[in-house]
Amino acid sequence: LSYAGYDPAVEGFMDQRIGKSIHIGWRVLDMEFYLNRAQNLSLITGFNVSFDDYCFYSNWSIEKVDDRIEPIALEGMKKSKLSTSQIGIPLGLKYRPARKVELSAFLFGELIGHAYTKVKKPKTKTDMRGLNHLRYGVQATATYHNIGFYVKYTLTPLFRSGVGPECYPI
Repeated sequence: LSYAGYDPAVEGFMDQRIGKSIHIGWRVLDMEFYLNRAQNLSLITGFNVSFDDYCFYSNWSIEKVDDRIEPIALEGMKKSKLSTSQIGIPLGLKYRPARKVELSAFLFGELIGHAYTKVKKPKTKTDMRGLNHLRYGVQATATYHNIGFYVKYTLTPLFRSGVGPECYPI
């Protein structure tokens, strides 16, 4: 995360509350193509729909002002977040080393459909402009008996060049 070009007094305005931030995703269409006779190695693709809430840690919100994302101090306000919804296409390789164990690695491309900021107390909702609408990245998963962990890293910055701080969603 780089705050180059912003006043040092507002540095940290994009810091996330990790425990409150959330990602929800569904693979609406799922296709799997086995690559070997043992059927433990496969190519996976499909169609994803997902939603992200990035809850801010500090008493800041963000707003686009004159083609630039600016921090807005929340005096007397609480709980600010940035929400996005996107559709995407993953392409992955899945390996099953044991009967109920799966390891996979994905490349993905996503198109952001809608984004807005929301502040609680008083309740306000503002459309967010200036995000990269097309983003791509990598994802890895490890599951055991349909319970697992994943890590997702977006290789495209969240905001268009020169519009906001340089940050990459995780």
